[in-house]
Amino acid sequence: MDSGLRVLLSTVLCLSQSLLISCSSQYPSFRSEPASLVQSQGSVARLLCSVSPPSAVVSWRFGGRPLDRDTLPGVEFHDGSLTISSLQSGHVGIYQCVARLAHGPAIVSRHARVAIAEISEYENGRRRSLSVQEGSSVLIECPLPHSVPPALPRLRVRGERIEVSTDDYLVLPSGNLQILSVSDRHQGMYRCGAFNPVTGETVMQPHGTKLSVKHSVSPPPVRIVYPTAPRTVLVQQSQPLTLECVVSGSPAPAAKWLKNGKEVTPGPSQQQHNNLVFVAVARSDEGSYTCAAETKQGTVIGANYTVNVLEPASITEGPTNQIVSPGSSARFTCLATGNPSPNITWLFNADPITPSGRFQISGSSLVITDVTLQDGGVFQCILDNGIGSAQSCGILTTQTGMCLSS
Repeated sequence: MDSGLRVLLSTVLCLSQSLLISCSSQYPSFRSEPASLVQSQGSVARLLCSVSPPSAVVSWRFGGRPLDRDTLPGVEFHDGSLTISSLQSGHVGIYQCVARLAHGPAIVSRHARVAIAEISEYENGRRRSLSVQEGSSVLIECPLPHSVPPALPRLRVRGERIEVSTDDYLVLPSGNLQILSVSDRHQGMYRCGAFNPVTGETVMQPHGTKLSVKHSVSPPPVRIVYPTAPRTVLVQQSQPLTLECVVSGSPAPAAKWLKNGKEVTPGPSQQQHNNLVFVAVARSDEGSYTCAAETKQGTVIGANYTVNVLEPASITEGPTNQIVSPGSSARFTCLATGNPSPNITWLFNADPITPSGRFQISGSSLVITDVTLQDGGVFQCILDNGIGSAQSCGILTTQTGMCLSS
């Protein structure tokens, strides 16, 4: 047989054997990964984890360390899942599910954050008084207190509870209350309130705001009542957003919105009573916004917002499976998106990789030089940016030198 043909056949045989090794070797994978949760203190919390093949052994990590009943009291394990019988402050943190096969290969899940629902009280401030000219617009500021998850507005308007907007009152997601055209019937006491949707707890402002209406022959001047100073807004991708703009005057002029100096046209956002409303924010909605109104003298006045959109970490291109010979090099790449930029952690068979002479980490890449047979296994990247977490892995197969002989 011709020597060139023998080399070709040997190469084909070598690749076939390598592919056979890669395909026939079992590696663990996740059918479902644990998800972050927020629950009431004392409730039962469950983190679900399903892996394949069935022979894979499931364990858990808490804060990056192995977890068992001794290290964290109050946890139970059943069919791969984790149950916290009574959620307490000591259980708050980051959990991960680990799937490992008897012969070594292992993977770890993305981060699952466990938090306790809570809501803070309003500050014990003084009662406020607000005197507004009849026919003008007014905003009663009711910033929501700290809450996990975010609170929903619950207001008391002249003794009556209001949760959603009415013909007279516009209840905004921030908690603020807007009255479009004030009249005598709006006089009275207004109290801010907030509701935690998980605990079911409602907190009310200790005092409130007393609104009185004054009458004048001359109409109120056109001015922007809210916001009175530039504001920066952080909003998570796909969440709703309302940029508030309250313009006084009788009648109050219609405002127009500008984004980065150009007028906003109807599309992803819609104007509602001079407010700019987004149903689901996208990264492309980031930018500088101005609410502009014109006075009777023709002067343009404005209020400014800067919108920053937070995006959960995600992987656009994960590591790919590789087959290499001992002594050669291998490179794994993990391309990511997210705002803020995610941190990347590399692991080998579920154990964090410490950069060394042979293991070099640079940006989104991991390079293994002088590969040995012991390097065969699962290389994995885990992303986290505080908004979300993701993971992806690639298998490194080392081919033996026996199949290289001709």
